[in-house]
Amino acid sequence: MTHIHRRSLKILNSPSLPPIRACLFDMDGLLIDSEDLYTICTNELLREYGRPDLPWSIKARLQGRPGPEVRLQYRPLP
Repeated sequence: MTHIHRRSLKILNSPSLPPIRACLFDMDGLLIDSEDLYTICTNELLREYGRPDLPWSIKARLQGRPGPEVRLQYRPLP
């Protein structure tokens, strides 16, 4: 488990957090730049299956596309 995963679990299990009153979805990355975290998670998953990291040339073509479209067009990931 990576440092990011351990930290996230620790925060989520904290009894001092107030109840959630609202949820904001940032689907296009305008409010939160999540691309770096997406890359880390994707590469960790690929490594678990003995695959190489996702190269930028492929990652650039996947950004902004809906999941089903990605699965249909880019099945042969490295």
